[in-house]
Amino acid sequence: MRPDIPLGLLIDIIRRSHMIHLNAELKKYGITASGFMIMMYLSENQNVIQDDVARHFHIDKSAIARAVQKLENAGFVQRIVEPTNRRASHLFLTEKGTEIIPEMVQIDKLWEEKALAGASEEKISQAYLLLGEMVQNSLIIAGRFGDE
Repeated sequence: MRPDIPLGLLIDIIRRSHMIHLNAELKKYGITASGFMIMMYLSENQNVIQDDVARHFHIDKSAIARAVQKLENAGFVQRIVEPTNRRASHLFLTEKGTEIIPEMVQIDKLWEEKALAGASEEKISQAYLLLGEMVQNSLIIAGRFGDE
């Protein structure tokens, strides 16, 4: 890889190839890459408010709403509107959604193994540390640190 390519562009290429892989592999289930993100988040955080998911991923509320609607229509997610605040929707994985999580994890793990093929454990650990620091710094730069 050429060192004159901006780091942000390299990270974006990785992200886009990951999304392409997820979209292709999850198509048979009717799940998109954005649906994957939401379902993985819900697998660790049941009963979360939809707007909190948008804040967590730093994604527009309407984009999350569209993705959640598709997941709900497919039976993977249940949305329960809060009776005291009709704008707040609580999200839960359904039994169908919970059952598919292990398959989704496996699909993602396979992509990661292929993407990291040939890299030593030391390089992989260093990459995780560096990327973690970059995430925190970039959130500060974006003025969004602490929104989670």
